[in-house]
Amino acid sequence: MKTLLTIILFSISSTSFATDTAQVICGKEFTTVKLVDDWSHSKKKGGYCAKAECSPSIRREHCFVRKEHDTGENMVRVILQDHYQEVNKSGVRTYGHHTVVIGKDDACFKACSPDKAGGKSSLEKKSCVECFKTRSFADYDSSINYPEIGKKLEKGTKCYSLCIDKPGPFQSERILTPECQTCVGVNGLVAEKFEYLQTKHGQCFEVDQNNKRKEVGKRLCKEASQLLLTEYDDSQTPYQFIFNKRGDCFEIDSKTGGFIYQAARSPALCESLNINDGDRNAEIDKDSSPVKKKASAGASVQ
Repeated sequence: MKTLLTIILFSISSTSFATDTAQVICGKEFTTVKLVDDWSHSKKKGGYCAKAECSPSIRREHCFVRKEHDTGENMVRVILQDHYQEVNKSGVRTYGHHTVVIGKDDACFKACSPDKAGGKSSLEKKSCVECFKTRSFADYDSSINYPEIGKKLEKGTKCYSLCIDKPGPFQSERILTPECQTCVGVNGLVAEKFEYLQTKHGQCFEVDQNNKRKEVGKRLCKEASQLLLTEYDDSQTPYQFIFNKRGDCFEIDSKTGGFIYQAARSPALCESLNINDGDRNAEIDKDSSPVKKKASAGASVQ
C-alpha cells in the first residue's frame, strides 16, 4: 500500500512539474499546454532545449545556449521557435530571441558565476542550467534598472547602449564607463537632456543634444511633456525650380527642417498638407525609407 501511495504521489508530482515546464515555454497567453520534450542537452544547438504543445497548431521550442563565437562567459542566448502547422502551410519561425549578459543583479548570477578563479561558469554549471530552466521568456526585461544608476533605461536609448553590461568575465562589481556616467548624470555629473520626436505615423525617436536620433518605444513619446513633431514638405530643389518641376514630397521634422528626420512620402500627402495630427499611431509605410532630399539636409541617425 505504501509503495502504491508513493507511486501515485510521484506521478502527480511529475505531471505537475511537466505542466509547469510547459507553461514556462508557452507563456501565459496559452492556458492548456502539454510538455512534449523535457529539457535535454542539444550538442547541435550548443545548449539546452525543451518543447511544449501550446495549441493544436503550435509546438514551441525553448532553448538557452552558448554559441562558439560568443565573446563572454557571462553571455547566454535564449531562443523561442514555433514549429507550426496551419492549413496548407507548415514550418519553423523564431518567436523570440534574447541575449542575456549575466550581470551582478541577474537572477542567475550566483548560480552561474564560477566558484573560484578558473572554475566552471555559465552553462558549464548544473546550478546555472537549473536556474535558466525556470525562467520564462517574459522574465527577460529588455530594459535595465541598475542600482548604480537609480533609474530605468529603455532599450534603444542612447544611455542604454552606453550603460548595459558588456559580455566578458563575471564581475561582482559594476563599473560604469565615463560615457555612461555622463549620459545618466551620476557621481556629480549633469545628465544629458533628450527630446522626443513623433512622426505622422507614430514612430518615436529619442533626439540627443547633437540632434542625432534613435528609434525607441512609443511609450517614451506618450510620457514626454513636450514633443517634436513632423510635417509634410514639397519644396523644390534648385533644379526643379529652374525647370518648373514639381517638388518631391518629404516628411521632415519641424525643428530643423529635415536634419533630424527626413523620409520620402507619397505626393498625395503633400497635396493635402492637412493630415490630422491626432492620427499618429498608425503603422509607418514599410516601403518608405529616409533618403536625402538635399545634400545639406540628410537625416541624422546614430
